Amino acid sequence: FAGTQYSYECFCANTRPPDEKKSADDQCVSRCSGDQANVCGGPNRLSVYSTGIREKQQRRAYIGCFVDGGIGNRLLTGLQQDFPQSLTQDVCNKHCFEKGFAFAGTQYSYECFCSSSKPPEYKRAPDNQCDTKCAGDKNRICGGTNRLSVYSTGIREKQQRRAYIGCFVDGGIGNRLLTGLQQDF
Repeated sequence: FAGTQYSYECFCANTRPPDEKKSADDQCVSRCSGDQANVCGGPNRLSVYSTGIREKQQRRAYIGCFVDGGIGNRLLTGLQQDFPQSLTQDVCNKHCFEKGFAFAGTQYSYECFCSSSKPPEYKRAPDNQCDTKCAGDKNRICGGTNRLSVYSTGIREKQQRRAYIGCFVDGGIGNRLLTGLQQDF
């Protein structure tokens, strides 16, 4: 779920806000800083949208080994996070799942990449080319040199479109209604 407030603030959360926090739509009155034709919350009011990502359990399924193009030409382009001491397939998959991505890939023992799109089949490599042990578990494989071990996270690749679900009362700093990420625009 995503919510906008005060014209330029964006909040995210994995759970739907409770209906008892809902307020009248006419209390969300701030025009969006990026598009004055739309409303982006108001004073202590969030315009909340479903992102289309369904709440579901994380589950990891191996897709295959894929060729990565390296810096500047990554195969999984959504997000990268290094886990130099602790990377395993499960650590990367959980990280990507929690960030809302459909696919996770491990590479070079400690690198984790996330993407909303499945890698193309023509980039598939033989599984034995993913041959580097995971930093967090030397009994597991985490990609290789320019090779990604790719997994689905349990989030479907193509989700329903976003939908407005209402204007909600926000508790302010220290008591936010949407408690995931926050970014000002």
